[in-house]
Amino acid sequence: MRYDCDDPAFTGDFVEFSDSFSRAQQRAIWAAGGEDEELFLSLLRAKIVSLHLSCLDAPPILKADDLVPERVEDMDVRLYTWFSYAWVAHLRGLSELGKTLGLSLLATSGITVATMETALPSPNHI
Repeated sequence: MRYDCDDPAFTGDFVEFSDSFSRAQQRAIWAAGGEDEELFLSLLRAKIVSLHLSCLDAPPILKADDLVPERVEDMDVRLYTWFSYAWVAHLRGLSELGKTLGLSLLATSGITVATMETALPSPNHI
């Protein structure tokens, strides 16, 4: 899915992510975010289909392989922050699609959501 930055200062900037994420990849990206930028960016690079991210005094980032800590230092803080929200929005969107698929199964099986909520363990329980 492609996300376009709609701020006029960043016209043409976008990132497109793969729709294929494993649970392990999702957990690893969440764990690395904010803790280890090199690992975080390397995990995201593997999931970026295409991108265009402007930099202030440097050429734009046009390839996922160029999304490294040294290059993101050249990005405007507003654009980098937008990018930081784009991957979260993407993962949450994929989760919502999974939820929709699950609810459609409940509808065809006659099981109610209330029944499932009492039968399933807490998602925070491991």
